[in-house]
Amino acid sequence: MIVSSGSSGAGEKRWYQKAPTRGAEIITKRFADIAPNTNLRFDSGFGQPSAPRVLRPSKLDSEFIDFTLLFDVTSWEFLADATTSAQSQILGAIVALAAITSEEISALKQRCKKLDIPLVSVGIDDAPTPEPLADFHPDAHQHLPQDIFWDSSNDYGPVGNDTGADVLGLYRAWLVNHDANTRASFFHDLLAQWQLDVVQDITAEELEVRLRDSEYELLTWDDAIIGWAVSQIACDGSIDSEVRRLAEVAVARQSDSTVVEYRGWTSSADRVAALKVVSEAVRLAPHA
Repeated sequence: MIVSSGSSGAGEKRWYQKAPTRGAEIITKRFADIAPNTNLRFDSGFGQPSAPRVLRPSKLDSEFIDFTLLFDVTSWEFLADATTSAQSQILGAIVALAAITSEEISALKQRCKKLDIPLVSVGIDDAPTPEPLADFHPDAHQHLPQDIFWDSSNDYGPVGNDTGADVLGLYRAWLVNHDANTRASFFHDLLAQWQLDVVQDITAEELEVRLRDSEYELLTWDDAIIGWAVSQIACDGSIDSEVRRLAEVAVARQSDSTVVEYRGWTSSADRVAALKVVSEAVRLAPHA
């Protein structure tokens, strides 16, 4: 049963919620200037890929049309490939947590973040049992002595923001069944899942362009590589040389006043101070 939890007035958002089930629900609204029989091509499938289908919204309510899509959280290609006009019609995503893994939730969060779509979680009581997590390295606290490295709720820290926390949590779960010697494959696969490319050092001019045109890719990459560097130190007691280099580039970029101001931190000074602590730890950590 679909329950409305908002106003149905013309031009206003209306939110819906379904009983917890596997998958995610995309809430969309199309206004009257878009034809009622507009086609939306999307990939659907619960647990395995299926052929793209065409959805024709049939409910026309004066000035707007509402419809929902229910699909597997691992099949988000239609969002990535959707036109700007189609993306602008998406109001939000609701994910039911029953039988959904933390990896799938992480992918969903990143895709919503990329498209600036609000994400609402439902069915918390039906969330899956957390995966077993590998222990931290015996020397982890020696290399990462400050509280900022262990505070999962401090956005200024390397694993307190959503992206860094996901990198650490997913890596610890991955280590249960994999050898740290192959850890490069973990991060490579994660970047592919999140649709991120490596961002090297860039000029001030390119930085401004990136912040204007592709902030998700830039900021999420920086948060991810910083989180990955700290995750290697925390879990394995060492860091790969290339990861160290990329993390140092990301820390320097995030410390730039342009980026600090752009992200709108409550305390710019605290953010910069946290990055200095991270930079020092990454610089001094043992080489793998």
